[in-house]
Amino acid sequence: GLDYMDPNLSLPTSIWSASLKLGYVGCLKDLVINGADIDVVAYTHEQNSGSIRSSCHTMLGRCHDRPCLHGGSCMEGWNRYICDCSQTSFFGSTCSRGTSTVEFTGDNFITVDRKEEKHTEVQDTTLRFRTTMISGLLFLAKSQLTLDTLELSLVGGQVKIYIRLGHYEKEMTVGQSLNDDLWHTITFKRRGNIFEGFVDDEEPKKVTVHG
Repeated sequence: GLDYMDPNLSLPTSIWSASLKLGYVGCLKDLVINGADIDVVAYTHEQNSGSIRSSCHTMLGRCHDRPCLHGGSCMEGWNRYICDCSQTSFFGSTCSRGTSTVEFTGDNFITVDRKEEKHTEVQDTTLRFRTTMISGLLFLAKSQLTLDTLELSLVGGQVKIYIRLGHYEKEMTVGQSLNDDLWHTITFKRRGNIFEGFVDDEEPKKVTVHG
């Protein structure tokens, strides 16, 4: 894995897993660089405090114990379980921590200032909403330095996703009848110039933006 708290760690934006803070999980062996065998076990002993094992053990599945709470779905990981809490009002490793909820009246909003803009080629954004209104702005992210924009809005009971990357624009619409006073989850993903959006468990829609 990577030390994401290291202020001196600067990785290329093309390394998507680093931007998403997804360290490698699994086993590794037989590393050969330019014909030279690399003793990964020796490097592990020199640099690691003990969390990296010099062996590869396979364990039984973990989801049979139902570790995910409050309706979270469990997925088998490498010698671990992974809880998906996106369809619940909870978060954390076992969906045990309650999320904060705010209510808007239509004439107010909140602003989140990231202070320092960061260039990235990958992004995962999710939010849950519940309303009886047929239209309204849900989320807006804009760059102060470029024209880049991401806008999620409710239009006619559907979620409209507007993307602007440089001088190129794209729109897509997902979901329907979402003003039913039930909780819905919007998921938005970017991988390079491919953007994907969906609501709840619907099939994702994808667009390509050349910017």
